[in-house]
Amino acid sequence: MGRLASLALLCWSLRAARILNRKPHAAPLEVEVAPVEQKDVPVYGEWIATLDGMVNAEIKAQVTGYLLRQDYTEGSFVRKGQPLFEIDPRPFQRQLPGQKGSLHKQKVSCLKPTPGWRAPRRIRARPRST
Repeated sequence: MGRLASLALLCWSLRAARILNRKPHAAPLEVEVAPVEQKDVPVYGEWIATLDGMVNAEIKAQVTGYLLRQDYTEGSFVRKGQPLFEIDPRPFQRQLPGQKGSLHKQKVSCLKPTPGWRAPRRIRARPRST
């Protein structure tokens, strides 16, 4: 019986300790009550989002250079062939004489006969028989 009594005493003391460690219940929250009214209420919301257009064009430079100006406004409609930017022409103007010289040299080399080249025979015009 001594064991049973000590076991009961142990259980009772654990239960008492658990009851003492409990936090007190919080007081009930106050709730405001308003009379019901029927009226129009605007519905709105605020969201963080990113908008994409129906057609998104990625603009990539095909040449290098400094931009002098942008010929369109952001978000506006543009047409095919419409200039979008003006690039500084000075670097290209400096390269132009050298490129023209290179083009002329290539044209002349096409006109020179190469070794082993033979001119085609001229085909004589034959009179037509009627």
